[in-house]
Amino acid sequence: MVWLIPASLALAALTLLLPWALAFDPYAWLQWGKDVLRLSLDTKAGPSWKPLPVVFTTPFALVPGIAPALWMIVARAGGLLALAGAWALAERLAGRWAGFAAAATLLGVPDPPTAVFAFNDAIAVGAMRAAHAAGLRVPQDVSIVGFDDIKYAAMVTPALTTVRQPLAELGQTGISLALRLLDDEPLETVQLELPTRLVVRDTTAPPRR
Repeated sequence: MVWLIPASLALAALTLLLPWALAFDPYAWLQWGKDVLRLSLDTKAGPSWKPLPVVFTTPFALVPGIAPALWMIVARAGGLLALAGAWALAERLAGRWAGFAAAATLLGVPDPPTAVFAFNDAIAVGAMRAAHAAGLRVPQDVSIVGFDDIKYAAMVTPALTTVRQPLAELGQTGISLALRLLDDEPLETVQLELPTRLVVRDTTAPPRR
């Protein structure tokens, strides 16, 4: 993930081309909140003082006019890296590693369950790994079912039984409602039920006797 550092610096540098852009350090967020209240989004003055930007920009201080831009690049790149780190952490907590940890605990009891219904397909794949690590066979010893039917659900071994969501319809419905809100159309309370379908593959079988 080292490539994230130059990528964040490059993207942060590109933000200088915008007439305004958010600065991602805490003090700048506070200032931005005040600017929003005043209906002003001009943050070209640069973020608040930080030790790292000061050290980074010191060698360039002799070049007139370049230091403020470097302040903004470093601050925004740091914010982008923080967002990338938060995304990676959230993916790990809600993805296959979370499934592995939860299923390892569940399958480690003296009388483990014969089936696991996971919150999503990524967690189900993690549960499959945990079952393998525990010496259990899928589906002979434990059945595992996911939810979503993402692309690699049919590509793992054994292929994952899952519940297919109508993701395209969900997206279209969400965009339609958002457009109505943007057009200031009155929205009544909406309750929609979109059909799901069980896709039976190779991770389910009758429970062992």
